[in-house]
Amino acid sequence: MAEQGDSKWNIGRLLSTLNYFGEVPFIGSFRWMQQLLGQSSTSPGITLNAKQKKILLIGANCSELSDRLQAKFPTVDWLLYDVCHQAQQSESMDTLGPNTLGSNTTVSQQSASVSAELNTIDKISVTQLKALLRSVDLLVLLNTSEVLNRVADEAAHYLTNASATHPPADSAQNLSPNADFVLQSVFDFSRGNGDLSAWGVLDDVVMGGVSQGRFFKGDQAAVFAGNVSTSNSGGFSSVRTRNFEPPFNFSGWSGLRLRLKGDGQRYKFIARNSEGWDSPAYIYGIDTAENTWIEVNVPFAEMVPTFRARSVPDAPAFDPAKVFSFQLMLSKFEYDRRLNPKFSAGSFELAVSDISVYRPRSGSALMIVNENEMDTIEDKVEAVLRAIA
Repeated sequence: MAEQGDSKWNIGRLLSTLNYFGEVPFIGSFRWMQQLLGQSSTSPGITLNAKQKKILLIGANCSELSDRLQAKFPTVDWLLYDVCHQAQQSESMDTLGPNTLGSNTTVSQQSASVSAELNTIDKISVTQLKALLRSVDLLVLLNTSEVLNRVADEAAHYLTNASATHPPADSAQNLSPNADFVLQSVFDFSRGNGDLSAWGVLDDVVMGGVSQGRFFKGDQAAVFAGNVSTSNSGGFSSVRTRNFEPPFNFSGWSGLRLRLKGDGQRYKFIARNSEGWDSPAYIYGIDTAENTWIEVNVPFAEMVPTFRARSVPDAPAFDPAKVFSFQLMLSKFEYDRRLNPKFSAGSFELAVSDISVYRPRSGSALMIVNENEMDTIEDKVEAVLRAIA
């Protein structure tokens, strides 16, 4: 790809970047001044509990059973999809997503639903069931009707049809969805109203370069695109979050999973354990496939500690309990002055639809309960919870 764009350094872009992040490199933060002036330069992070179990219950006329289970297992995050209740609604299930559900809240309360015709159920299973299954530890299917049988077929296929060869759980790239992991979304850019307010462009303009990136809402994804130039000793473009205060706490999770579509180049995913602008950065390289959606694991244990683009072998391992910022970068260099073997100056584009935390799934992912087993369902659930504790 040929280099394009303005070859002159732009001080206006530099000042805009510094103002967005509230920081002057090598000097320090002026966020305190921004806060006095009523400008926000931080966003709140959250704690995602890896130990709390989430169970999806799909059945017909099962609200009473749901109440029983919630009373028996109050610490479980129960999600309910009542087929008969949903059939009485007029809107489409497509409004439902796995991240609209709260603790002890039913799908029927949170979403509009759909007719229970079999062809519509097939549509639900394709567009929504798989997304829900990725976020729960266990699916309990009450096998009480032909409609549920159709849902059960789709669920069983998804949960048992993992690929024949499984890569290591914490070092796999280009993963296909299967039942091996539980995921929880951190940034969901797949919806048209995905929030990009915490993310800002950070290019080599801060060191005299002329690369230009953008970060904007695309079709069911956020798009990081622009032109990267090696002129003026530059060679990188990135998008970085403002600091999250308090930081994200991902204790108990194995890493982050990104769903993205790139241009065949190698990008960096970067996270920081400190609020300091010029603080150590933990890096993981991501190889993309041109114009192809892939899912990539970023294992916390494999992130490389660096400082000012040099590796720090004796640095502590990445701490998922305090994640202050995230960054995506396309750079001519990797670290320790090594060249990026898949870098090409010129235009680039990386679409990101979701960033989630993941952990290996333990125990069974699917439980099918027949009509004659309803009286013993609590015992069955309790046995599964013991196995996945």
